[in-house]
Amino acid sequence: FSSVAGVLGNPGQGNYAAGNAFLDALAAHRRAEGLPGQSLAWGLWATEGDGGSVSGDGMAQELNGTDLQRMRRSGIGALSAADGLAL
Repeated sequence: FSSVAGVLGNPGQGNYAAGNAFLDALAAHRRAEGLPGQSLAWGLWATEGDGGSVSGDGMAQELNGTDLQRMRRSGIGALSAADGLAL
């Protein structure tokens, strides 16, 4: 598993973003060599039972309103559990 942070980056998460970008590149390299490789860049997951909003559990608890607004402007919304499990 990877993270959307590898594509978009997040303030204060340079190492995390670089690690996820590496996972994405490794999967692409393996595929180019005919080997199995897949990288799924997860974004935020919505919390069940509160209308699909992002709340204070998991890594989302570190995000403030400004962070969430920036993500929404980028077209990124929270992923529901049903949608995430369908991937």
